[in-house]
Amino acid sequence: MSNPGAVLRRPREPARPGLPDPDPALLPLIRSLLPGGQEAPRALHQLCDLTAWQEQNQRHALELGVVTPVLQLLEARIPRTWHASAQNGEPKATGESPPPEFEHANTALILACLTLLSNLSSAQDLADCVAREPACTATLVALLSASAAPLQVTVHCARCLINLTQSNKQAQAEAVKAGLLDYAVGLLMSNPRHQALDKLGCWLLANLTTPLGSGVREQLLQQPSTLAQLVQLARPNQPEPVIVLACHVLGNLVREAVPCKLSTFSGGLMAHDVLARAGALEVLQAHAQTPHCSSKVLAAALNALACLALGHKRNAATLMARPGLAASLGLALEQREDVWTADYDSACAVLAVHTLLHVLGHMHFNSGDSSSSSSRTTGAEGAEDAGGNLGFRSTVAGQIITLEGPDANVVDGAVQVMAVAEAGIEQSQGSSAAGAAAGSRERAQSREMGGKVVPGASVEKEAVYVSLAEAARAVGVVLPAVITGAQKDGSSVLQPIQVAEIRFRVTHTLLPRLRSPNFRTAATAAAALYHLAAACGGKAACEARSLMADSSLVRELLQKLSSSDPPLIQACLAVLDVLSAEPLCGEVMLRSGWLDAILPLLESKDALVQRWADRALCSLFIAGGGHMQR
Repeated sequence: MSNPGAVLRRPREPARPGLPDPDPALLPLIRSLLPGGQEAPRALHQLCDLTAWQEQNQRHALELGVVTPVLQLLEARIPRTWHASAQNGEPKATGESPPPEFEHANTALILACLTLLSNLSSAQDLADCVAREPACTATLVALLSASAAPLQVTVHCARCLINLTQSNKQAQAEAVKAGLLDYAVGLLMSNPRHQALDKLGCWLLANLTTPLGSGVREQLLQQPSTLAQLVQLARPNQPEPVIVLACHVLGNLVREAVPCKLSTFSGGLMAHDVLARAGALEVLQAHAQTPHCSSKVLAAALNALACLALGHKRNAATLMARPGLAASLGLALEQREDVWTADYDSACAVLAVHTLLHVLGHMHFNSGDSSSSSSRTTGAEGAEDAGGNLGFRSTVAGQIITLEGPDANVVDGAVQVMAVAEAGIEQSQGSSAAGAAAGSRERAQSREMGGKVVPGASVEKEAVYVSLAEAARAVGVVLPAVITGAQKDGSSVLQPIQVAEIRFRVTHTLLPRLRSPNFRTAATAAAALYHLAAACGGKAACEARSLMADSSLVRELLQKLSSSDPPLIQACLAVLDVLSAEPLCGEVMLRSGWLDAILPLLESKDALVQRWADRALCSLFIAGGGHMQR
């Protein structure tokens, strides 16, 4: 007779170094879940205890194939009285109702199955392993569709689906195919209202609207009642977790890069216009101007505002003209300027404020409306809609940046730049970076700029590169010195205790957190690194950034750029942008493969990711004096 445990084994998930040995009781407990196994309820509860916050047990249980028997047990125990037909939404024949004690025990067993699945999918790489199990996503969606299921079951089922669909395009596609979008919207529209259902519905929609080009955003944008509900849930009078998630959904709906990528609707409206007419701008702005707004809400609202403003002249102008917005943004930075005491949420809020400033500054100088711009921009083909609503966007995939002005630097002032192919860059034949730029070489020609001739350069469009300081001045925000003791006049330097603190935090706190397989944990670590590096100027700020340009940190940031989570990519790009601005950091960045990692992101379909990639490329090129040697 074959070993029952042998058929369960799956390819081993790579364990992180330093994990303790898994509990030896896992295998006999998992065998108890197989058909014919005894005491399945007891085994399930013990497995839940063993896998709660214990990564070594989670990984070993997945290696032993625990997901298959759990799903079989779950499917067998879902009562027909709960289930609705996936085809027509009509209840199935119920037959004779079981006794109440059986219903109670059955519900407890289903909750144990869902709890175990939640534990096993708590980290992103583990969630991907769970989602690969055949019919896993479809089974959970079918359970979520059971309209008569107890609230506890609905909540636990939704949490499992949240874990599985977080930045996993295949699981998202399977969930949408199984009807999850309609059920997620149904959670928002449930009557009577319930905070838990609002939160879970927004969370599921935030996951489903993340993959660009999926069509989910277009479906939601054509549902006025759903948009109205999302805007309502983003208002300041709602619970904080609901506000944060509703803001994420609103931002995701317009994160796709322009031009000519978003679908048009009746009347020629674009996604930005649809949300603006639904009241999203006013609601999101209200959070920015709410006294003592929490860092989580502020970060979510400002990121959504940046998405609504990027590439849309009218929305950007509305924000620029908003009375009191600049003062509120400045106050938000002042309240979170001390990097020694700020928490991770405060760091995320600082990054969100700077992101919005970058976007508004970019739109101010590049939309063709800025009287202070010395050069009008040349719009890309299809950059504007019929009403001239969409602003100029300066990126073309695979193009590199050259600049005008011998003394340009990234900390102070605006720099005139032009997008060209291969200008000032020596690239090896056959490299991935050269391949990325190949499409823009066809129209190679010379262009005189500022008295200089750039040979072999194909000029697609002109743009103004805007530093953070210049963007803040355009919006009217006064930037504080982020590092305590670093004065804006540049007169002070870091104290020895501050040097030691920076080295310790980067090496022993933030870098291990950045390596976490959990995207949220890694993103907050990247935001904290940005907060530490984004001082406004002066010798102390330069010294701090130079201390942070460690090769191991840079390699980890570059590795995270290949993840599937846009907020994590955005945060890592922001750190690389700030570090790239320091000439001393340039050699470390290029040696670590910086250019090969950045160039593909110039083609990103995510507007904010693409914007930060643009900035990072400009910053390194400017800091290097207009030359990058690979």
